[in-house]
Amino acid sequence: LGSYINNVNGKMRIAWLYLNNVSEFLAGQKDATFFKYIKVNVGEVQIGDQLLVFNHPAYDKATVGGVWRLENAIVVSVYPKLLLQGHGTHPLTFGTMKKIVVGLFNGEVEKLRKKVESHIQSGSAATTINFGGRGTLVLRNSPAASPFRPGVQKADWWLRWAHDSEKDDATIAADPAKKLLAMQIHKVDYDATFGYFPLWEPALKADKTPVKKQGKISKIQNVEITSEMIAGWTWSLPLDVKDRNKAVVLRAKI
Repeated sequence: LGSYINNVNGKMRIAWLYLNNVSEFLAGQKDATFFKYIKVNVGEVQIGDQLLVFNHPAYDKATVGGVWRLENAIVVSVYPKLLLQGHGTHPLTFGTMKKIVVGLFNGEVEKLRKKVESHIQSGSAATTINFGGRGTLVLRNSPAASPFRPGVQKADWWLRWAHDSEKDDATIAADPAKKLLAMQIHKVDYDATFGYFPLWEPALKADKTPVKKQGKISKIQNVEITSEMIAGWTWSLPLDVKDRNKAVVLRAKI
């Protein structure tokens, strides 16, 4: 249960939010009287705009009840720099807010790596690990079909989840250009049914090719999520470059 107070042009309105009954006034997008829901270039945001800063699209699949899938934020400054304030945070730049959510995702991925290593050490033949979250850990290649040498075949374990309509996974998977961009930027690999995120990746030589021995990858490293892997204003980086600096904001009508 919660309450919401809106004061525009001297008028105050309070709406209530119940667990399974969300007030339309509180939702904002449906309140055409006091708010407008628009997409703007980031340079055009105004103080008081409400917007979302998104984490990596795989974050909530890697967690058990993870709450940092996105941050609801309000614009509190536009000059001399853009500052956003989320729930319980100090005013932060967009870049700093991205670093915070990236750090949380890296922590969750490290937990998953430990689960895989423990599973391998147990000698279990199971090719899936249910860890209680929205995703599942899966072995994508059998030892015989693995591109990795014995000793580093833990890299065949990935995080998997069914296509999420909220994040347009199916649309991305069906478009070769969007699918390639998702792999290049977010390291997410899509097939017709699932999205996959790696826990380990090949270590690269100076020429950016994997370190190999006898034709198979012989050295791996932990996947480290960076701010550049998070679109921020959207779940996944838009294919159209012109849309990459646009945010959807909830703005009070004055």
